[in-house]
Amino acid sequence: MRKILEHTLIRLDVRALFRDGSLTPGRYVTKQWSRQGQVFAVVQFIAGKGRLTICNKEWQACYSVRLTWTACPLGGHRVWFRCPKCQRRCALIYSDDGIQFACRECLDLGYQSQLDDKAWRELRRRNKIRDILGWHGHNEGERPKGMRQATFQRLCEQHDDHDRASLVAMARKLRLDNAY
Repeated sequence: MRKILEHTLIRLDVRALFRDGSLTPGRYVTKQWSRQGQVFAVVQFIAGKGRLTICNKEWQACYSVRLTWTACPLGGHRVWFRCPKCQRRCALIYSDDGIQFACRECLDLGYQSQLDDKAWRELRRRNKIRDILGWHGHNEGERPKGMRQATFQRLCEQHDDHDRASLVAMARKLRLDNAY
């Protein structure tokens, strides 16, 4: 059983660090995470050439995470972490203590949506179609301007199918099997 990715985990995004210039060699950065207004982790980084040294708040535990770059098809380069445990290329690494970071595969992390039951999955699919159709309150049931009639019909049928499936799943969950 996979653990769920909690909001209490520390998450480092190499793309965000690159965007704000934190990966420039010689750059020193302190980052903190809070939950309900309370700081629960402080981590300090020192960027080097091809690696990021991560230290805890007291500078007692430090280790390096390798960085790699790949060429983009239209020019430029994209930066990646190398997971300290498996060396897999990843954009995000996680930690619960701020000391040992690893990719989501090594930590066996899953998404909350992986625990959702059939009713919630069907509702999510239905709502995604409602977003595509722009059905928000006053214009429900209308075909969006510029959308082909065949596309609109197909999306309406999918919407109704997912809506019906979510109701059936809810009825089963509430033991109202005879209702549908």
